[in-house]
Amino acid sequence: MPFDATPVEAPVEDTALTKALIAGKAMIADKNRWTKHSEQAWDKTREQFRYCAIGAIRYGTRERFRAIGAIRHGGTGDAIAMDAINFLSEVALDLCGTTAPDFNDRPTTGHLMVLRLFDKAIERSRLSG
Repeated sequence: MPFDATPVEAPVEDTALTKALIAGKAMIADKNRWTKHSEQAWDKTREQFRYCAIGAIRYGTRERFRAIGAIRHGGTGDAIAMDAINFLSEVALDLCGTTAPDFNDRPTTGHLMVLRLFDKAIERSRLSG
């Protein structure tokens, strides 16, 4: 019944680690924003930066923390980004037998595979919450 006394669990807010992974994935959700072999590369044709998985976490986390006014260079956002990068690499090692940077840069790895790796890492970070 919608109005009975059954307790309703409050939604659990994502941890900083999960938010960093989500920010990283968002940075490269568009295939034209993803690259290999460079954390950040200028795309002259599109006049925008492209990011590998690691760069996406690093720059995505910085942008997120700047937007809420909670980061200065070398501050908390960088530490959270490093935690997220390490976590993504742990998931990549478990699933692919290689680190996240190596997985991103493999010739056989495609954009959707990298996004799926982010999905798995986000899922695991929420479970370990």
